[in-house]
Amino acid sequence: MFVNVYNFVSVFLLVSSLTGETTAAKIFYLNVPNHVEKGTPTLLDCQYTFDPDIDEELVLKWYHNNSLIYQWIPGRRPHALGILKGKLNLTEYYESNVTGKPNYRALYIANPGLELTGNYTCTVSTFAAEDSQTKRMLVLAPPKNFTISVGSSNATQQAVCVADGMFPLPKVTIVADYRELDLTVVITQDPDGYFSIGAVATIPNNRFYKKITCQLDIDEGYYFIRYERPFTPLKHGSLP
Repeated sequence: MFVNVYNFVSVFLLVSSLTGETTAAKIFYLNVPNHVEKGTPTLLDCQYTFDPDIDEELVLKWYHNNSLIYQWIPGRRPHALGILKGKLNLTEYYESNVTGKPNYRALYIANPGLELTGNYTCTVSTFAAEDSQTKRMLVLAPPKNFTISVGSSNATQQAVCVADGMFPLPKVTIVADYRELDLTVVITQDPDGYFSIGAVATIPNNRFYKKITCQLDIDEGYYFIRYERPFTPLKHGSLP
């Protein structure tokens, strides 16, 4: 059983009863992490108010990109559907502050995979009202291998950056002494959805740098992360 630290529901209903206000089913907090690493146990929670005196037959549903993935009616067992079927730990639950009975509003995903990236919508509905909220979650996979090397041939040097086993697709950049270099980039994706990237920057042999760095950036708008690998040449100098 989860430890429920939120007593808002019972307090809210008590205040409403004292003031004479009615309280329809309403979501007051949707907890969906903006990113999780693949395989990390993850909790998505949909906290709502509910007055059984005015609302009947409450139904709580979760959607992933508009597809129904979970449904729970109080007093009955919850059902995981679609991409969540077989992936939820249904032995974990909150205890209701109002009734003391099990509350299966939350999703406990023991081993999230890349396919669970997307928009999550929780809806609570009764005969009297309906409410919903949506948040996005990214399931990311950091690079399994990430290297940068520099080699010389004839009149040029080549800075080569290689990364594999990543998700989602990052932007790759090679920077020499704070100057971004022109790249030739090759991207592949395996059947499981993981990306591999190879990037090559060509540098004249008469130029030397203090540091060459490969950067992999994931920018989802609401979330940004950068992976870096530096390379320090034996010969030191600065850009002209």
